[in-house]
Amino acid sequence: MGYTFRVQKTFALQAVWALLVFAVAAPLTFWGVSLEEVWRIMREADWRPIALAVVLFVLTLAAKSARWQIFFEPGIRFSSILSALIIGVVVNFFLPARLGEVARLYVLRRREHAPGAQILGTIGAEKLVDLVALCALTLAITPFVLLPDWLRDPSLRVSMLALGAILVIAVSIVLNKRLQTAGRWLKATFFRRAGLGIARQAHLTLAGFAPLRQRKVLPIGLWTFVIWAMMIATNWILFLALPMRPSWLIATVLLIVLQVGVAVPSVPGKIGIYQALVNLTLALFGISRELALSYGMLLYLVNVIPELIVMVPFAWQEVYRLREPLPTAQVAE
Repeated sequence: MGYTFRVQKTFALQAVWALLVFAVAAPLTFWGVSLEEVWRIMREADWRPIALAVVLFVLTLAAKSARWQIFFEPGIRFSSILSALIIGVVVNFFLPARLGEVARLYVLRRREHAPGAQILGTIGAEKLVDLVALCALTLAITPFVLLPDWLRDPSLRVSMLALGAILVIAVSIVLNKRLQTAGRWLKATFFRRAGLGIARQAHLTLAGFAPLRQRKVLPIGLWTFVIWAMMIATNWILFLALPMRPSWLIATVLLIVLQVGVAVPSVPGKIGIYQALVNLTLALFGISRELALSYGMLLYLVNVIPELIVMVPFAWQEVYRLREPLPTAQVAE
């Protein structure tokens, strides 16, 4: 009863916060903007760069799946990885509380019967790699553009968190054997019944980070470079659809701002906050509000519509699989 109340309270607070974010973001997006001019710009947009941006976005999803697959030992089918990733991305985009990670865990366990702790470990390792890439990219472009305080300060704090997380995980990986020994001692001393299960789950979670200290770190790094390069290229190519001068710098800054900004809980679909972030970013480079809003709407559609289309067959498979019982937790010896 107490747990249910806490969950309901958390969701209620998130809902209130989301509405407040929307109440601030919506005026920033549409205040003083000629919607008629925005509609004219979008109507005259070149469809060829838009189509190419959609293809790049879908390829980015496939590249993310290929990278995630590397974290698993033994290997897991690419189709299962792709299904779990896409469903998780869509759930994260439209629902609060980062439920997409729960969806990824559920789908992959049902499809591959992999231990839940190991899946969570790989998700954490993947997020850590992207966090490092985000911080590195932010530091790389800082000499070329004056970022606003609201973006620069959080990015520095995130950098410190990333560094701390890397150190903790590195120590955990290097001292894995000693941690297992300590876990067995704690089990024998304090947790005679539950200690073994706790130790095994902790070991499986750490196993998700193991590829970061093996030879797999090179392909993981290469896939990460390809993923972030394609995300920047998607932003850049979309400039060609509108009467805008393409700029790799603007495309990169926009990617960083959106990666940081959309993590803030907001209304389902990030409506309002997404467009406001694009408007504010493009305004730094002197782009008119009508043109910025047109670009933001196109970028939003390029991100959302392909996700939903690709997700439909995978979601249908999962609905069909609901008839099958969920496998019990499997723990590696």
